[in-house]
Amino acid sequence: EKDEEGNYVIPEKATGNFISGETIEVTYYYEEKEIPLTVHHYIEGTTEKVALKDGGVAEDVKGSGKEGETYQTSEIEDSLLSDAYEIAEIPENASGTYEGEEIEVIYYYKKVERKVIINKYDEDGKTPLEGVKFKIVPKGEESPDFEVEDIIAASGPDFDEGDVGFGW
Repeated sequence: EKDEEGNYVIPEKATGNFISGETIEVTYYYEEKEIPLTVHHYIEGTTEKVALKDGGVAEDVKGSGKEGETYQTSEIEDSLLSDAYEIAEIPENASGTYEGEEIEVIYYYKKVERKVIINKYDEDGKTPLEGVKFKIVPKGEESPDFEVEDIIAASGPDFDEGDVGFGW
């Protein structure tokens, strides 16, 4: 039975007294329940939403399905994801079958680490200078851009020649 608003309700004859010899028919209607699905996109080790190229953050993706139906989720496309991040790993439940009360899929993203090799040349533009220190500063928390803040001609035991690696 349905009420005035179209919602199923417990039938009127669902409770009462049994009368010998009389048949009482009670009809129940069931709707398949929708199982909610939520996909999160977080920075690895946190519940902080990962940054996007447009300056925003990845919002949760919500969906639902019926018991036994299959679902498929995906990580953020590279064209949308901030250049400062990359997928850490694909979750085991990225795809599956709707079952239980709720499905939560969490994609984690990690900061991209890039190696940078910086060479300083003499004024002639051809002769490399030896023993030069660089101070590299990221331009922003979520930015892949950097700038060289100081260039100091130096040598000594605290100067480590070679590649400069950093993450931002």
